[in-house]
Amino acid sequence: MVNSTQGNAESFEMGILAFGTSVTVTDEVRRSVEKETEVLEESIQQLRSKIKTEEKVGEELRRSRLSSGKETRDILQGSTENLSSLNFTVDFLQELHKSFTLELMDTTAEPSADDTTKHLYGIAMVDIQAEMAEQQRELDTLHEEGLAHVQSLSSVKEKKVAVTEEMETLKRRIVEDKLEEQNTEWDAKIRLAKHEFDNEMNRQRSLIANLDDAKKQNDALEQEKRKLLTELDENTAALQSEEEVREKHQSEMEKEKLDKQVVLQRLHSESSSNALRIAELKAHLEEAKKLVDIREQLKTKREAARAMRLELHNEKKTLEIELASSKELAAKAKAEDLMVEDSLQEVDLLRQQNDETQAKQVLPGEREYESLLQQELELKSLIGDGQNDSSFTDLRTTIDNLQQRLDDVKKECSEYSAELEKKMMEKDELDAKAESQQNSASAAIQVLQEELSTMKEDNTKVENSINGLRRKIHDKSGGKELAMLKQKLRIFQSGADLLKSTAKKEKSILNHDSDHFD
Repeated sequence: MVNSTQGNAESFEMGILAFGTSVTVTDEVRRSVEKETEVLEESIQQLRSKIKTEEKVGEELRRSRLSSGKETRDILQGSTENLSSLNFTVDFLQELHKSFTLELMDTTAEPSADDTTKHLYGIAMVDIQAEMAEQQRELDTLHEEGLAHVQSLSSVKEKKVAVTEEMETLKRRIVEDKLEEQNTEWDAKIRLAKHEFDNEMNRQRSLIANLDDAKKQNDALEQEKRKLLTELDENTAALQSEEEVREKHQSEMEKEKLDKQVVLQRLHSESSSNALRIAELKAHLEEAKKLVDIREQLKTKREAARAMRLELHNEKKTLEIELASSKELAAKAKAEDLMVEDSLQEVDLLRQQNDETQAKQVLPGEREYESLLQQELELKSLIGDGQNDSSFTDLRTTIDNLQQRLDDVKKECSEYSAELEKKMMEKDELDAKAESQQNSASAAIQVLQEELSTMKEDNTKVENSINGLRRKIHDKSGGKELAMLKQKLRIFQSGADLLKSTAKKEKSILNHDSDHFD
């Protein structure tokens, strides 16, 4: 655009030089000057209409507000270039009009008959008119481009000032050319243009103020947008890091879950084996209860033997009374006494064997056996007194029955001793198995404790990292990293607490099983 304007200026200069070679100014030149004046008036009217159009555009621009500072700067730069071109064009038109006016006012010049000069003058006028028409089109193009930008209002202001000055210059020149009628019209037009120009300037000031406010708001919105984008990037990075930490923690939790499932399966299998052992122990307990019932039965029989002893004691008294009248039966009683002594020797032998057995192990029927021996001694004393009695045969039968019962008790004691020894061996085996399970549980607890110590070391490392990052606490990135490390520390601590609780539960279960085995 500037190059085109410069080319037009050169063409105009050539035209002026050609025009300067002419000696006189013909009527045709005067008419062309009047046409130029009319063209300038039309240009002024167009400028007024364009100012009004620009006012409307300014209102629209104020409502819409530019959203980009860079675009505004580009518009300002283009408007400045257009303004420079327009100023150059106006200056050139002023100079051209001035030269035309001076030639019109020069009455001393004489017409020349030089055809070459006239021809050059005619060519120059045609070129000047063509250039002026082209310049007018370029001026229209420049104004059309200025409609899209609110910054062109300042250039329009300068252009209007130049046009006003041009109008005043034309007014003075028209007055000098005795064009008073046009002078009055031009004064009215100038006053109207000045009034419109003042109004337009006021509107432009308000538009510029509104534009400045919009620009400030736009800058504030841009800063807020950049700030929000920065925060969005930081939040995105933080979310990605948190997602990675969450995925890592989830994988660790799944791994721990699998480990716990393995431990639970092992505990379940151990619980099943413990249930079988408990069932076996219950069976042994039932057998022990049966032995207790047998002991109770022996106790009942001992009570019956005691009652029988009382009865025998009463019978002894009766026999002592009858002994005085039964001396004849003494001999027979002595003979039978020898037999009883033999039986007593056998009983003593059995008692000695029983004592040897008792020295090895205390039997549950020991008291019953002693009571039976005591009853046997009492019976022996009674037998000595009641050998000649008719109830001696019944007493002898009772002694035989008691001896048989004693043999049965000895047999039961032997069986109980063997069964008790078997149960003791089974208990030793169960104790060994429980001890091995306790050892394996201790090993598992040791592994958990090692993992706990490892996690504590990780926590120590994280705390050291936190201490190292405290110097960066004012930095946003450092704050994010510190928050991530704190979150990781909380995750590690929760994992450590979970391992602790799991270890405590397993230990309590194993201790409970061990107590149950004991």
